[in-house]
Amino acid sequence: MLTNPVRLCFRSKRLPALAKFYQYVYHRRRRSHLGIAMDFVLRRVYAATLAMHRRPALGSFDYLPGDKSIEIQFDARNTQFHAIYLPKFAEGYEPETSVLLDAFLQDTGVLWDIGSNWGYFPLYACARPEFTGEVQAFEPTPATFRDLASVVEQAGLSKRVHCHQVALGDVNGTSCMAVPDGIHSGLASLDDSASGERVKVMTADSMDLPDPTVIKLDVEGHEAAVLKGAQEVLKRAKPVVIMESWSANSVESLEPLRLLEGLGYQLYLPAWAFEKDGVRCLMQTSKLPSDYQRLGLVLVPMPSEERNLRREYANLLALPASYETVTSRGARLPEEHLVG
Repeated sequence: MLTNPVRLCFRSKRLPALAKFYQYVYHRRRRSHLGIAMDFVLRRVYAATLAMHRRPALGSFDYLPGDKSIEIQFDARNTQFHAIYLPKFAEGYEPETSVLLDAFLQDTGVLWDIGSNWGYFPLYACARPEFTGEVQAFEPTPATFRDLASVVEQAGLSKRVHCHQVALGDVNGTSCMAVPDGIHSGLASLDDSASGERVKVMTADSMDLPDPTVIKLDVEGHEAAVLKGAQEVLKRAKPVVIMESWSANSVESLEPLRLLEGLGYQLYLPAWAFEKDGVRCLMQTSKLPSDYQRLGLVLVPMPSEERNLRREYANLLALPASYETVTSRGARLPEEHLVG
């Protein structure tokens, strides 16, 4: 199984008041019905506070590539920086994605991070000492793109992480980015019916970029359009695809998975292997009580028709048919990686 640990490349250093308020409002324990009602009120107050916060709410974190430490300033108005400072992410943000990146991204490879936000995964990839490749990071939302460009520059990675203020889709044109709750930039998605600033949309096939070794895809339900516009890239480069998947208990939600299968990809659900009292089990969560020993990550084959049997949200892995049972970093995948 994939037993490489999640590397801890970030350390919260200084939190502004806005980030502390966000942490209290969205991640405090709810002990009663009164507490739930209070949450509703506090979230309304936070939303109003955020809307009126015109100046940057500056905090800082340490970026830890290898044995270095680089202090980076961030603007807490972008709530996605919570990946750095929330206690629940103390052992890493989206650990399945992190482990898969370390397993499949070649030391000299190219990562396409589609839906990069402020750049957590580009920085995570570049913090691995052996990785000398490059990253193409795509983030269309103007304010979030400014965060991405700033973080990349402060980290000294401008020559290796190339930032594109563009949304990838199935046609070239423009569209609007909508944040459903007006708070969480990580939920932003394309919505032609929304009002506001329009963003540039391009197909991946129309861009002159180095072919990807790995694609990380997180676009809040827009996956099918991105993949339709990247079919030539997928056929030519045959990259590994790590993608966020949302199940809507409908045939439509299976479209991106069926598209990948049609191109010869095999789908896998990453699952954590745990052991307790000599009994092993697989879980989609990476956190269980301390008396469970986490062994590593295994890949469970999952054809698209089984997607709606799983939980609503999951990170999936797609491997091209030509992909051998060898990681792109040269380590052979034992058969126990593949369950089923």
